[in-house]
Amino acid sequence: MNWFEHNESFDDNDDFENMEEKIRYYQKIIRNSNKNRKDFPDILIIESLVDYCISVEKYSEALEFCNIWLFHNPNSYDAYHKLAVILSQLDKAHEALKNINISLEINPLNKDAYLTKAFIYEQIGKVNEGLAIIEEILKIEPGNEEVLFRKAMLLQSALKTNEALEILQYLENVEYLPSEVFQEIAHCYHLLYDYNKSAEYYEKAINLNPYDYLIWYNCGVMYGHKGANYKAIDCYKMVLALKEDFVPALFNLGNSYAVTARLIEAIEIYEQILKYAPNDVETIHNLASTYSDNKQYDKSIEYYSLVITLDPTNYQAYFGRGFSYDALDDFENALKDYDNALIYTPSSKYILQQKADLLYNYGKLNEALGCYLKVLELEANDEQAIYDVAFIYYELGDLLLSEYYLLQSIDLSYSYADAWYLLAKVYFRKNNEKKALKYLLESIKLDSTKYDEFIKDLEPVISNFKQLKEFIDKNLGL
Repeated sequence: MNWFEHNESFDDNDDFENMEEKIRYYQKIIRNSNKNRKDFPDILIIESLVDYCISVEKYSEALEFCNIWLFHNPNSYDAYHKLAVILSQLDKAHEALKNINISLEINPLNKDAYLTKAFIYEQIGKVNEGLAIIEEILKIEPGNEEVLFRKAMLLQSALKTNEALEILQYLENVEYLPSEVFQEIAHCYHLLYDYNKSAEYYEKAINLNPYDYLIWYNCGVMYGHKGANYKAIDCYKMVLALKEDFVPALFNLGNSYAVTARLIEAIEIYEQILKYAPNDVETIHNLASTYSDNKQYDKSIEYYSLVITLDPTNYQAYFGRGFSYDALDDFENALKDYDNALIYTPSSKYILQQKADLLYNYGKLNEALGCYLKVLELEANDEQAIYDVAFIYYELGDLLLSEYYLLQSIDLSYSYADAWYLLAKVYFRKNNEKKALKYLLESIKLDSTKYDEFIKDLEPVISNFKQLKEFIDKNLGL
């Protein structure tokens, strides 16, 4: 209900410039007055203030005025109902439930109070109890569109999405609250992972209500889910044109810029968010990651360090910082951070692989081998790890184990040319030229683009290289 529809106690021609000024004025009177004094505001004014504050989502102010309302009229079922609504919005659902029950004791015929009770039940996780209330109302008023709409919302919470969608499509056909219905249909399609249909219905809602920033935001989320990042960016920009400090839209806009490789713009957005939420770990982490993607490793290390200060067990920050140290050739700090990350997630294949690569690059072959073998303990058929183990065994001179792992690699991925080529090198070192030539030819057939690379690699170690090359070229038809 609009505030001016029932507030006869306020004069539209009074000296107040706006409703916010009226709220502050009456708050001051209430706080400086004895509740029993004659200069205390009229109860109609208090009721109107409660309704207005609820309508503009000023629930703390609404709570203050509603308590005064109940002081003057302790038997008002409407006041208890409004108090329940306010407490529910302030995440005090159990207190809200107590007050809605008092309201219904005073007036057990108030349908709106029963609807409120149904949603309070949903809030405290008793969705079935809420649905039971809705069903009781529908027995009396089976075609009540408002109640059907509320039922659809509860069904979504109960994960009965298709049932909810069926009701909402009926309400769409009878044109009941089209904008709200379109949004709920869009939400159902979101739950069903049909992001195309979800975005379509959010667009319908936008056409009816183009200044609702939340609809634009949800539409952007759907475009993001379906990979239409440029459309998502347009939606988030519209959100921010309507509400410039809406941090979720800023955050998603930054992410969309990062995904589309617009790294400088992403960095600017993340830094803007930190003006509103300077200690938001997720934003700081994304900022650090984007600096890393932009090869600004010193800045990346700075922000990953801040994440670690705020969240000392954040393994992703340790790993990200380690990667940046790695990129700067700071072996000691990179290794330390990879080890710190593994303290909190010891079964991370990816981090073990990165640590192994680092150790290998710095010539620590046995330590690298240990990490690669741990990867295989976690996933026996990891093709890259199998090849890496085979390669290190080859480097260490253990040709038997190198051959063993290379045959596994080929068995898992026949087309992996590098494995065939390394197997050829194993046989060259074992003086089995027949097998070596067989595997070398197969490696080049599988990936002809590596012909020059393979041949050049063999030249320093093959004594009869010229004859070998002629044999290969002949068999390849070159």
